[in-house]
Amino acid sequence: TPKKRYKKPDISRDQRLQIQALHKYAGLTLHKYAGLTHVEIARRTPFSIDQVRHVLHNPATPQKKKQHHKALQLKTSERKRLAEWIQSGKNRYIPICRWQYFLPSPLKQHGQVALRRALQEIGGQVVVRPRRVPLTEETKQDRLQWAIRQLELRPRPVDWEFILFSDETWAKATLMRKQQAILLPGEDPRKIRGFAVKKRSKPEAWMFWGSFAGGERGPCFIWEKE
Repeated sequence: TPKKRYKKPDISRDQRLQIQALHKYAGLTLHKYAGLTHVEIARRTPFSIDQVRHVLHNPATPQKKKQHHKALQLKTSERKRLAEWIQSGKNRYIPICRWQYFLPSPLKQHGQVALRRALQEIGGQVVVRPRRVPLTEETKQDRLQWAIRQLELRPRPVDWEFILFSDETWAKATLMRKQQAILLPGEDPRKIRGFAVKKRSKPEAWMFWGSFAGGERGPCFIWEKE
């Protein structure tokens, strides 16, 4: 039959102190401390060598680690400074998860939760940057007048058979992520310089250019980006 394994008794705080004292002060001489070893302490006490080793390598009383909690709320002055930082330069295009690398020192002490909450309190919102600025009513009217003028110049359908229409599109093999930006209350995206994404990098992409005139297809061209 297998032998039964008996569990060693648990060690109290006073017993931990006694083990540490035996290891440090037992066998005191005139010149140095000559304490007992792990094996000698285990032989003289009802505890195992592993228990003795654990006591000697850890504090006698469990120590609680101090937890440094970051502030969950920004002060009024800090929220005002955050709004000024967002409006300066191209900071509005930096993702919130990377703010800690660009924020000034007084604001770096706050975590993402506090910064997101402060952004909501100042009325900021994260929006997707459009590829182009939305059309204004004035621009729409100009385009409509241009179309009406072209119809007046070519009133017959046959006249449009000699007009070549062309367009191009991108074919990409990689994922293009949407770019985000932060808008504050009262800001008009059309008045923010560089808000619309005018040029986007398209790695591993091809441009297809095609055309047609009347009822026939015109020439086409495929350009591979280098």
